[in-house]
Amino acid sequence: MTTPGRLRSGRLFPAPSANPSNSSQQNLPKYRKEMTDREIVQLWMDSAAPATFRVKRLFADAEVKLTNRGSIADEASAIQLVTERTKIPIPEILRTVEDRGDGYIIMDYKGPRLSDVWGSLTKEQRTSIVLILRGYIDQLRAIEPQDFPGPGPVPRLRLLKEFFNEMEHIRCAEDVEETKLKRFDDSSQFALTHNNIGMHNIIVGKDNIYLSNWEDAGFYPQWFDMVAMKRIAKEVKAPISWVRNIPTMVGHFRGKEEYLERMGCQLMCYSNTKTEAKYRPRTK
Repeated sequence: MTTPGRLRSGRLFPAPSANPSNSSQQNLPKYRKEMTDREIVQLWMDSAAPATFRVKRLFADAEVKLTNRGSIADEASAIQLVTERTKIPIPEILRTVEDRGDGYIIMDYKGPRLSDVWGSLTKEQRTSIVLILRGYIDQLRAIEPQDFPGPGPVPRLRLLKEFFNEMEHIRCAEDVEETKLKRFDDSSQFALTHNNIGMHNIIVGKDNIYLSNWEDAGFYPQWFDMVAMKRIAKEVKAPISWVRNIPTMVGHFRGKEEYLERMGCQLMCYSNTKTEAKYRPRTK
């Protein structure tokens, strides 16, 4: 049996010379714990390195992710839970920095992103990665659902269905017949979902596949990961050879993409809902 996160044999990705981005990274300094917060922030601002989904490789042995200040705690909570309950490899967080409303997460550099090497992989290597990721999803779904202090409108599971149904009422306005409202489908088991699994958040190490960027993780119906993966793949125009494997990794749930798309901007305005107020009472 293949160890979770590991290939059956051989190197997982092409030799470094096959990765064109390596030449520009050879002269990077090593991360030093003695660096001040201000030095790290300034290094991010001054660096001409490309920011791949808000992540820059500023050091030979570390990357820096730019996020908002409040998301640091969300990511830390998710990583702690995943580390305690699964064997999913995650890049180690070396340090966090807060600067005004921004947050910076310094992570151990493990290797290139899947999006950078997918085209160089053999069919067997791609299949191995897909099956490894399927194993990660299975591990996440094995965690018992619980109220979770992550992002989203209502971290309490019992209120989530009520919240989405309230959003549907807002979207359709009061003159729509009750029978025509699209009810939230909670028939799928609730599970810890990553909600941001794209090729850019999958790190290809020498003998491990790492899953990064956990700030959007939370307990939702299993189909949330499928919708997120398809949405991200569409946004970045991911290779069709990747898109075709999404059902293998997370399953297929008919009609769910259309449902969340219908909700649209209402999900951006959840702070004004009655359901959300039950979780976070208003302060005068």
